Amino acid sequence: MDQKYDFDGWSSRWDEDRIGFHVAKPNPFLLQYWHHLHEIKPKRCLVPLCGKSLDLVWLSEKVETVIGVELVEKAVLDFFREQQIIPEIQKNSPFNAYSHQGLKILQGNFFDLNLEVEDSFQAVFDRASLVAIPEELRPDYVQGLTDLMGAGSRLLLICVDYDPSKMSGPPYSVSQNEVENLFSKKGTLEVLETRNNLEDRMRERGLEWLNESVYLFEKN
Repeated sequence: MDQKYDFDGWSSRWDEDRIGFHVAKPNPFLLQYWHHLHEIKPKRCLVPLCGKSLDLVWLSEKVETVIGVELVEKAVLDFFREQQIIPEIQKNSPFNAYSHQGLKILQGNFFDLNLEVEDSFQAVFDRASLVAIPEELRPDYVQGLTDLMGAGSRLLLICVDYDPSKMSGPPYSVSQNEVENLFSKKGTLEVLETRNNLEDRMRERGLEWLNESVYLFEKN
């Protein structure tokens, strides 16, 4: 899938340490709702646009194989350095693969990932990926994501919704209606929780409200 993505913009964010989206602990929604993924006993879990997320470490203790995808090389190198891991590196087109035991990060453009590159996944955790994708690319992103999921596989998805006239993303505002339109024809979608979660850094960017929602999607 040949989609151009804002490589320079994300690279400069990492170079300038403008990574307010990074959290130095596993995501609390992942901890709270992991049982929905655990129920199907997944062997392989995908974490798209993973950055240097500690969710990768937590998931690698639960799932045999965890694969993250990250555009920016610095984020990948920072992850392994901070975890004090020396990865095995394989430089191939379209991805450079950094791996250690059952954990692997593919450095490259998510839109280049398909079943010729990796086998299908039974579990996906998307905390900060869909909300980092511009609106015009989201249908292609969701199509690519669900193509990587086998029948009966599950996705735990976290999105934010706010008044887009007050702030331009990322993170972009992705409403419940848009999530339903993107996923409903591909499987079953359930809203697990919605909470008001307006952090100071978002208030400083002009927002008056921000809702964070957790969805569970199961592919047909």
